[in-house]
Amino acid sequence: MTANISPDESDFILSRLTAGFPVFEFKQDKIFGVPNDKGYAQVTKFRLQRAAADASGKPRTCPWYIEIENGLGIPQKNSNGGTYMKPNRSSVRKKRLQI
Repeated sequence: MTANISPDESDFILSRLTAGFPVFEFKQDKIFGVPNDKGYAQVTKFRLQRAAADASGKPRTCPWYIEIENGLGIPQKNSNGGTYMKPNRSSVRKKRLQI
């Protein structure tokens, strides 16, 4: 189970945490690598969320939610040369939650 973030992204996350934001969310989806014979490439999805209180305002004992998914998806090229994942065409091979 892996997920990678850049130094700039880690600096951004750290800036929000040290500033004391009670609510914070960071999401990232990546598709990369050479597609296999069926057209699927590697996919990584990363979610980091912090909510100090629940929807009713009650303080949470653990305000963190972390989710990492590794799987496969169909890469598509956009008009400026980038790559994105074809909607609704990914499969999860491994998923890890930490609440």
